[in-house]
Amino acid sequence: IGTWLACPVTDPAEAAAQHRLAAAVAPALAALADPASPDHVPLGAHRQGLVVAGMLALAVLRAPRICWDVLPMATRQGLVQQFAQCRRIPPLDNNWLLFSAIIDILLQVVGATDTPGTAITRLDRVESWYLGDGWYGDGPEFRTDYYNSLVVHPFILACHVRLQDAIAPQRAAEALRRAQRHAEVLERLIAPDGTM
Repeated sequence: IGTWLACPVTDPAEAAAQHRLAAAVAPALAALADPASPDHVPLGAHRQGLVVAGMLALAVLRAPRICWDVLPMATRQGLVQQFAQCRRIPPLDNNWLLFSAIIDILLQVVGATDTPGTAITRLDRVESWYLGDGWYGDGPEFRTDYYNSLVVHPFILACHVRLQDAIAPQRAAEALRRAQRHAEVLERLIAPDGTM
């Protein structure tokens, strides 16, 4: 919900919900980052931690004012350690490459490293799986599932936003065009009664 937390809203009920959830972010991240907390999750201790850390990194990049800027230094340092530990988890040769890429990018953005690491190489690999009409393979194989809309397109676009100085600008424009086409296709997969 990082994007929604960062968006200005005008509806009073929605604004109240947004404020309530935004206020819960810092305590939740503090618990995640603190090894002494009963809610601490050592993300680098298991493979799925790479997925969780990637999703969290995307939220921080999309809503830094709420998910990073307000955090105490100890929480930031704990999260950097968590992200750094996840860098040791080898990603599967599928959409997981984007989780690794976004973690590398976040670590650069928050000043924990000087370079985006392997982000460009991993982005290149995923983009090489483009099949046409807004669809990427999830790895070398094509799968008709929700990963294109949930992971592939959002993470590719976020990578391009952060790597724009290191990658040709036409690649970002192409990624956006592909994502827009994918959204059109998804919309047409929904029947008038709301079923797929």
